[in-house]
Amino acid sequence: IDNKRGAEDMTNFLIKSGHKNIGFVKGHENHLSAQLRFDGFKSAMARAGLPVRDEWVAQGDYSYTSGEVAARDIFSRPHRPTAIFAGNDDMAAGVMAIAGHMGISVPGELSIGGFDDSSIASIVWPRISTIRQPVKEMGAKAAEGLIVPQPDKTGCRGTQDAVESLALSDLYSHHLVIRESTKSL
Repeated sequence: IDNKRGAEDMTNFLIKSGHKNIGFVKGHENHLSAQLRFDGFKSAMARAGLPVRDEWVAQGDYSYTSGEVAARDIFSRPHRPTAIFAGNDDMAAGVMAIAGHMGISVPGELSIGGFDDSSIASIVWPRISTIRQPVKEMGAKAAEGLIVPQPDKTGCRGTQDAVESLALSDLYSHHLVIRESTKSL
């Protein structure tokens, strides 16, 4: 999917819901998807004329625990955001857990958004607003490309050729899924 556009869509949704003070939890620093999602967040904030405040941006690694650590860091500041967009649903659930532990009402005092629409997004309460990507279809396409590699320009078949052809394939659509973890101000 277009990770940058998906992140822009979630950020724009939070902005249109009245949030001006939005934090962000980054995904794994070595993953391109994490950088693209952060770029999308920054882009949407800039278009809305809103600052990206360093004290509300925390590094995660796409794990639940890193979401908890990020939330503790963000919540330790003198002021906290009214919304946090986490780079995936596991980190969003970690942010939600720490918010609950600290008595911060979700979505009453803090809206939380995630990315992926993984199973945790609909298991926790309140359920997490997120960007849905068609993971099963994407996985099937990736497996198909690796199992039956496409020939390259020289007619050779191989894993590297398959990976490169997947990178050039059409992007899948993403969808904003609005649930109970977010509310309008």
